[in-house]
Amino acid sequence: MPAPRRLVLALCAILACTATAWGVAPEYVIEISVDGLGGTYLGKIFNGTATGGPYAVPNFTRLKTEGASTLAAHCDNNNWETLPNHVSILTGRPRDNSPGFDGHNWTGNGDPAVGQTLHTNKPPYVASVFDVAHDNGLRTGMYANKSKFSLFDTSYNATNGAQDNISPNYGRDKIDNTYIDTALGGVVVDTFIAQQKSGSPNRYSFVHINEPDANGHGSGWGSATWNQSVVTVDGMLGKIFQMIQDVPAMRNNTAIILTADHGNQDNPPTGADRYQVPFFVWGPGVTAGADLYALNNGQNGAAMRKVAANYPMTTYAGDQPIRNAEASNLALDLLDLGPIPGSTFDYSQTLVVPEPATMSLLALGALAMLRRRR
Repeated sequence: MPAPRRLVLALCAILACTATAWGVAPEYVIEISVDGLGGTYLGKIFNGTATGGPYAVPNFTRLKTEGASTLAAHCDNNNWETLPNHVSILTGRPRDNSPGFDGHNWTGNGDPAVGQTLHTNKPPYVASVFDVAHDNGLRTGMYANKSKFSLFDTSYNATNGAQDNISPNYGRDKIDNTYIDTALGGVVVDTFIAQQKSGSPNRYSFVHINEPDANGHGSGWGSATWNQSVVTVDGMLGKIFQMIQDVPAMRNNTAIILTADHGNQDNPPTGADRYQVPFFVWGPGVTAGADLYALNNGQNGAAMRKVAANYPMTTYAGDQPIRNAEASNLALDLLDLGPIPGSTFDYSQTLVVPEPATMSLLALGALAMLRRRR
C-alpha cells in the first residue's frame, strides 16, 4: 500500500475514535446577520437591565444555551458601516489593506452603480463564501433586507461570477436563490423558509435582517422601540427553528451562525457600543452553553482568540478578538469545505466550536494534516 494512503487511513482511524467529540457535520448551514444588533445592547436584554424591560427572547436564549456564543465579537477595525462590513463577512477580508491582510477595498455604503461589482472595484476577482459552496455543488441562497445587497447578486451572477474550475462545472452564477426586499416585518425570513420547505432547499444560506438597524436610526439604540425590534427578530428566529424541525433533511442536520455588522452607529456612549457584536454558533457538535472565547483560549490545540482590550481595534497583529468576518469560513468549515480564496479571517479554519478538551492533540494534528491534503 502506498505510504500516503497508509497515512490517510491511519489518520482516519484516529479521527474515527474521536468523531463523537466533533459531532455529526451538518449538511445545512444558515448564516444570519442581524443588522445593527450591538452586543452590549443585546447583553442588557439578556440580563434584564434593558430600557422598558424585561423582554422575552427565548430563541436568542436558545442560541446561547444550546450553542457556543459571545456578545463581544468585533466588527472590522475602525469600520462600522453596513455594506463594507457585510462584504467582510461574506469574503472573509477586512475592508483595508494592511501587512498580511489583503482588503476587499469596498468603501461605499449605498446602492452600487449600474454594472459596478466587487471585482471592478478590486480586480481581478474577490471570492466569497458563495463561490466555495456553489463550486462544490451546494445550492446557495441570499435573502437580504436592504437594496444595497444587490452588490452581491451582481458580483456573483452568471456574467460576473468566476469560472468554476472544479469538476463538475456548476457554472458562474454563485447564488442560486436571491431575494431582496426592504420591507420590515419578516418577509425576507418567510421567503427563505418557503425556499427551504420547497423541493430545492439551499445547503448554504445567508439571511440578512434589518429591524434593529432601522429602529436604531429611528428611535435610538437601546430604546424601548429598539429593544422591541430585537423581540421581533427573536420571533423570526423561532420560525427558523421550527422550519429546521419541520424539514426532515434539516432536522438534527443544520447549523446556525448568527452575528451582526455593527452596533450603535449614531451616538455610541462607548466604543464597545459601536464595534462589539454578538457571535452565536448552534447545531450538531457545538458545545452547549459554551463561551466562544473560553473554547478558543489556545489550550488543547485550539486557536487563540482574546476579547478586545479597546474598541475599535487598530491592528490585526497580535492576539485578536473573534471577528464577525470569521462567520463564512466557519460556515464552510462546518460544511467540510475549505476556506474562501484570498480571505484572511479564519482562513486556517481554526475557530473552535466543539469542546477542544474532548479531543486529543493527536486527533487535532490528524485533522489538520487531512485538511492540508483536501
